[in-house]
Amino acid sequence: MTYSLLFARSHHNNLTVVLGNLIGVILTINMYAIVIRDIFARNLGDSTTKTKWVVLVLIFWPAIIYYLHEFGFEPRRPVSG
Repeated sequence: MTYSLLFARSHHNNLTVVLGNLIGVILTINMYAIVIRDIFARNLGDSTTKTKWVVLVLIFWPAIIYYLHEFGFEPRRPVSG
């Protein structure tokens, strides 16, 4: 195996990793946007509850799983006020 062939394969693997990471970042940003939009669209009580959920989701990402389990699959009631 020549060095040029090894470099070509290495370059292809790096490109695959970069594209995979880019797709992951795009999906993650979209997931955060959808969950945060859903938090503000729901009637969760007062605005401090919504703020606490947003802060919790942004700091501790597994909170998204809990949020979706508790609230995400229920129909939304319009926010009054």
